[in-house]
Parts: sequence; structure tokens; C-alpha cells
Amino acid sequence: MIVGSIVLVLITVLYIGSAVNPVAHLRGLPVSIVNEDVGATIGPRHLNFGAQFQSGLIGSRTVSTQLSLTPEQLSAAEARMSRNGAYAAVVIPSNFTTSLISLTGRHLPAEARAGRPTLELLTNRRAGSVGVGLASGVVAPAVTLASHQIGRQLRTARVKPTPAGATSAVLADPITLSSVEYRPLPPSSALGLSAFYIALVTLMCGFVAGTIINATVDAGTGYAATEIGPRWRQRAPLPINRWQTLLTKWLMALPITGLLTGLALAVAAGLLGMDAPHVAYLWLFTWLCAASVAAGTLALFAIVGTQGQLIALILFVYLGLASAGGTVPIEALPSTLKLVSQI
Repeated sequence: MIVGSIVLVLITVLYIGSAVNPVAHLRGLPVSIVNEDVGATIGPRHLNFGAQFQSGLIGSRTVSTQLSLTPEQLSAAEARMSRNGAYAAVVIPSNFTTSLISLTGRHLPAEARAGRPTLELLTNRRAGSVGVGLASGVVAPAVTLASHQIGRQLRTARVKPTPAGATSAVLADPITLSSVEYRPLPPSSALGLSAFYIALVTLMCGFVAGTIINATVDAGTGYAATEIGPRWRQRAPLPINRWQTLLTKWLMALPITGLLTGLALAVAAGLLGMDAPHVAYLWLFTWLCAASVAAGTLALFAIVGTQGQLIALILFVYLGLASAGGTVPIEALPSTLKLVSQI
């Protein structure tokens, strides 16, 4: 009862603790900011509300604490999101300043007055829907605050009569934030969670392989009994030391984990149709992961005996999943799990 209670408490702390309050632990979530605003010249002054918005966003203590904002070109931001380096990108359009100034009634080219000033938030759901939600939850209030501040500047610069549609309410909150999905998720991707489920299956491949190999080899060498119903059997022990036994188990784990991960991907991608455009690379990656978990599980069996199974379950399955960033981003995990994720 004591051992079971300790294991269950640890599993609950690790698994539920990683996801129960990500906002409170959010630090440095990677987000790009792209300023394409060319500005506008009014008399002797050149205005660029895009640059003002960008510097205000980066200079905000709340935003800069929770998000790691990187100013860059749109092509660089898209490339970073494609390699899972950012959860979102804030894009300031080229006509941002002119569309704002047009609300004051000043004469500008017709193309500059094409609707309300709109910022675009490119969301990268392939990196994780929770991370996208966290990024949006920080960016949206910051945009609202900046919109009110810029609105006060516009009201002081307003020209009479006010142009049609530019009411006091519009001038008070002139900026709209539009959310656009970058590279929408493909079908059969479990709404973006297929990577998490494959990671879970991969860990289980390693854990199950280690458990089965340990029991089989110990029974085959005569150091453990085999029981099936009323049948009980134990062979005469072979003259083999513990190091030789562990090396034998490790050598067996290598092909067995390759087989198990291959079968898992064959069922997931081949039979169930899960999206996996690079299934051969994915198999090599999951094989390496499962082999590592199996090797660690077998080492724990060798060190602490049958209790190694419980320790391996906590370390590789629950602690591994909790710190992997598969559902909750690493930047939103408790500090202890952030450290574990690097290990």
C-alpha cells in the first residue's frame, strides 16, 4: 500500500502538475513579430505606427516575460514556424500607418483607406494548440492596449469633418487583430495531437520491450520462475554473471524495439491512415527512442530488481511525457519539469 501510494502520488504530481496551470508558469514562449509597415509622411514628419507598436510590444514587461519576441522578416518567421521554432507570428501590414492616419480625415491615396487597420496573427497549430492558445492569450490583450493608446493619438490629430465610418468608437479602438492559421493541419493528424500519441506509443514500446525481455531472459537463464495458471517451472541456473545478463538483454532490446515501433507505425500510418509524410525517418527516430527507454528500463531492473519496473514507469513514461512539451509547451511547464525536459 505504501509503495503503491507513493507511485500514484508521484504520477499525479508529474502528469497533472505539468498541465494544471500553464499560464502561471509561462516564460519565454517563442513568437515572431514582423513589421512590414512602410509608414507615411505628414508634412515634415515621417510616422511609422508599425515600428511604434513593435517597440511597445517588445518593451512591455508583461509581454516580454511571457513571450520571447523575435523581430524578423516574414520569410524568416514562416521558416521558423515550419521547423517548430515559434508558435505564432504577429504581422504588421505595409499600410498600417496610412490606414490609421486615414481615420483622422487626412487626404491619403484611396488604397491607404482600404478598411480598418488590421494586424495578422499567424498561428502555428502544428507546434501545439495549447502553445498557440497561450500566445494568443498574451498577444490579444497587448494589441487591445496598444490600440487604445494609438487611438488617443489619432483623436488629437483628427481633422474636421471626421470621415464616414470613423466614429469616436472606431478612433478609440482602431486596430483589429485577425487570427490566420499558418499551414493548416492536414487531415488524419488527430487535430495536431498525433505526434503526442506516437510519442506515448513509442515510450510504451520501449517500456514493454524492457519488461518482457527482462522476464524472458531471467526465466531462460534459470534466475526466475515461469508461471501459467497452475503450471510453475524454473530451470537450473546458467553460469552467467549479472553484467553478461544485462548485455544480453540490451542486445535483444535493439531488434525487438525496432520491430515494435515498426509495427506501431505500420498500424498507425498504414492501417489507420495517420498523416506521416516521412514515415521511414519517423521509424528510425522512434526506434532510437524506444531502444533508449528499453535500455534504461533493463538497467533499472538490474539495479533495484522488480521495483525497477515502477521506477521506469515513473521516469520514462510519466515524467518523460510530462516534460516533453507534447501538449503543454516546455516554456509553460513548472521550473522543475523545464530542467527535466533538457535532460
